[in-house]
Amino acid sequence: MIPAAGFLNTWCEELGHVGEHDAEAHLVTGIAVVSALAAPKLRITFGKSVEFCHVWQLIVGQSALGAKTSTLQSARAAIERARFGSPPEVSGIGDAVKFDYLTRATDAGIVELLGAPTEEQARQWSDTWPPSWLLAWNEVSTLFIKDAARWEESSRRVLLSVYDGYVGSHTKATKAHATRCSVTMVGNIPPHVLQGSASELMFSSGFAGRWLVMPTPPLTKPMPFSTNGGVNWRPIEEGVDQLCRVVAATKQPVEHVIDLWSDEAKAVYTRWYDRLWHQHNAANDQAAHRAAEIWGRARTTAQKLATLAALARSCDFIDDLTQLRIGELDVQWALELVDRSCAYWSPMIEDTADHADPEVEALVRFARDRDASSEDDGLTVREFMLGHRTNGRVRYSAERVRRAITSAAAAGLIDYREHGRSVRYWLVER
Repeated sequence: MIPAAGFLNTWCEELGHVGEHDAEAHLVTGIAVVSALAAPKLRITFGKSVEFCHVWQLIVGQSALGAKTSTLQSARAAIERARFGSPPEVSGIGDAVKFDYLTRATDAGIVELLGAPTEEQARQWSDTWPPSWLLAWNEVSTLFIKDAARWEESSRRVLLSVYDGYVGSHTKATKAHATRCSVTMVGNIPPHVLQGSASELMFSSGFAGRWLVMPTPPLTKPMPFSTNGGVNWRPIEEGVDQLCRVVAATKQPVEHVIDLWSDEAKAVYTRWYDRLWHQHNAANDQAAHRAAEIWGRARTTAQKLATLAALARSCDFIDDLTQLRIGELDVQWALELVDRSCAYWSPMIEDTADHADPEVEALVRFARDRDASSEDDGLTVREFMLGHRTNGRVRYSAERVRRAITSAAAAGLIDYREHGRSVRYWLVER
């Protein structure tokens, strides 16, 4: 899966000399570095909607054996090089790119980290481009668990907005102004945890589809002791410097990267799209609908990956991003990664087909029947219980209803507010 030439090839091959994994284990962070450096200036336009070309990758591997710590440290070093160590002519990259570990994963923590500190800064970022973040989230399993706590649900909803390029808060306690954001994310989760967390809500909310699954390659080299040598950092630094030059020289963002695609690249993508569009458009059961949800988001991820691959391949030969040209091999490579990711989700999609939460479905159906589309029209736990009686006896306990409300909110299907000991819920406009 490593490209034959360019920055990603150099990154993987040089870092592959260290550690028990082969070079492909470093592909995740290579993609993340390119994404973080260029995403705010590479955009895909859908009418009035604009999406930055950032990519979220989910490393699926064991915590101790997944090489995530060492490879993320390499990404951190690359971003530090871009910020402080590049030649003077590209020093303007500076605070335009940042790296951090997402250690405060609450909704308030995320908003305060990414949001604009002042209203003037928020306007500036919205009018031009925001700083680009590369965030590393070790042990991301809290986002995927079925019975999430309230703070985890809130974090998930904030992250859905962050992926779409916006961050903000409607609470007085969070001191951050709403603005645009560009975040490249790398998370890690053990395979058995991900498989055990698969749920209807994870797919229906679109949260799972926003992550490109990158399974950790198997261990290939026994190495009883770590080593501090073997990596030639010079070609990696030169590659980072050149990427910075190209990005810094681009004074206006590329508003629609598809305009940079060759006819051959578009043809490869179109054939792939047509084949899978007809397959997913004919979905006639729950599992097929979940697969369609994953693929629906993966289509845009493929376009982003192909564009980033072309930049990594050709950054030595272009002056700015407007000269970028995406070829058919770039698209083929991106589609292979996306197809592998979709295939990884498939067993979990089939497994959840028989485990849809009937209480959540009943909760949402009850709200739709009563047109509970705002807080003013919201329904209480008691109203739901009284509306589901059999022979005068309620079918659901208050505890079960509250748990269903929590799960439905985590999926973005409803919102709710607690009033003392009472809870009122309503549908989220989608």
